[in-house]
Amino acid sequence: MAAAPKKIASRYYQLKVGHAAIGVFLHRIRARDSAACQWCLASRETVYHLLFECREWRRQWERLYKALERAKVARPSVIETCAEGRLLENSRASEALLDARERVLRERMGASERTSGGWRPLEEAERDGEG
Repeated sequence: MAAAPKKIASRYYQLKVGHAAIGVFLHRIRARDSAACQWCLASRETVYHLLFECREWRRQWERLYKALERAKVARPSVIETCAEGRLLENSRASEALLDARERVLRERMGASERTSGGWRPLEEAERDGEG
């Protein structure tokens, strides 16, 4: 995370502490009328839901799992109590998680291939209010 731009690192740490701009938190602070997932409209958009359940993120999961394998981080298991917490606490998983988030943002913005700009897609999305 030390190499990540401040806004990107900030978003990552917000996920870790439960203050990310996702359904359950936004609903709790009354910034959104519902805790529903903005991607698939499931009843609750949580970190767990986004990483393991949201049907709109299926492609990103497979890429995330492959990146976790390369980083020698165990793939999440259905019997694991807090898989998202384990991943967010593991520094080797950080890059894989941020890359998955970058891919989601890029697809949301309509780009189709990985850019060579490193953190640039995330920085631009953050600046434009899309992340």
